[in-house]
Amino acid sequence: RFLHPRIRASRYTLAIRQYQSTSRRQHPYKDSQDKDSLKPHSNEYSKSGGDQAAAATESVAFDASKTSPEAQQESARQETGGNSNDPLNVSPANRDISQPRGQQEGGAQGSAGETGDGGSRQRTSGGGSA
Repeated sequence: RFLHPRIRASRYTLAIRQYQSTSRRQHPYKDSQDKDSLKPHSNEYSKSGGDQAAAATESVAFDASKTSPEAQQESARQETGGNSNDPLNVSPANRDISQPRGQQEGGAQGSAGETGDGGSRQRTSGGGSA
């Protein structure tokens, strides 16, 4: 190879990109091997079941005679065998969880000086000249 007189062979070999081949994964997902079958799954994070879990409880999801949230929650509890598997456990159907919270619960709170609990603390900076 022709090298520029100022470039040494060792520097030139370091500048050449090395070719490396890696094996490709055959299937990116376990269930993606069959092109004719659809197996969608959700990756949502929720406190209770998502759409798939709610649809799996057929009497709750598809029974038109049960329209009140309480009746749907009770039916889901019976069908799934308890609260731990109930997809409607943390939903508007559960009145204990979905009730509005108090004004101070879970919200931002002011500093002691803003609420009047700070006493007579003197300002240490930004007060200007007295």
